[in-house]
Amino acid sequence: MIIKRFVFLLLGLLSSDVCLSQNSRYFSFADTSVSVGQIHRLQILYELNKAKIKPETMPSVDSLYEFMVRNAKVKIEIDVHSDSRPNRSCSKPTQNRAQSIADSLIKKGISVDRIIAKGWGERKLLISDEQIKKVKNKQEQEILHARNRRTEIKIIAAD
Repeated sequence: MIIKRFVFLLLGLLSSDVCLSQNSRYFSFADTSVSVGQIHRLQILYELNKAKIKPETMPSVDSLYEFMVRNAKVKIEIDVHSDSRPNRSCSKPTQNRAQSIADSLIKKGISVDRIIAKGWGERKLLISDEQIKKVKNKQEQEILHARNRRTEIKIIAAD
């Protein structure tokens, strides 16, 4: 029963049609409509307590690059968030993580003036610690903490 519930929650987190925050959705190469204010979730994993992007998630960066090439007037803000536990992730690496994505795009040829990198740390949690503490199961708590750790792309200009 616990395993089934854990798998269900995990699948819900990974599903591309699950909205994890207001006005956000998972980013995919197929996204073609663009409007200012849209927020897209990127599936990015980083080395523990480092800014280095794990190689298995570079296709997400490549997808963002292709999106930027196809939408040459789009400017984006890369927002990286952590959970609230200082021993698991802290605010400082989030700026470096956002910058590592920006640097990857710039290295591929996207103009630096089209990208803003921001690390938010735990300042913009989707799920509060109080809400997480109400969940008695540790595995479910971990899933909720994981939802707070995210990388989002906000469209800031699309002229």
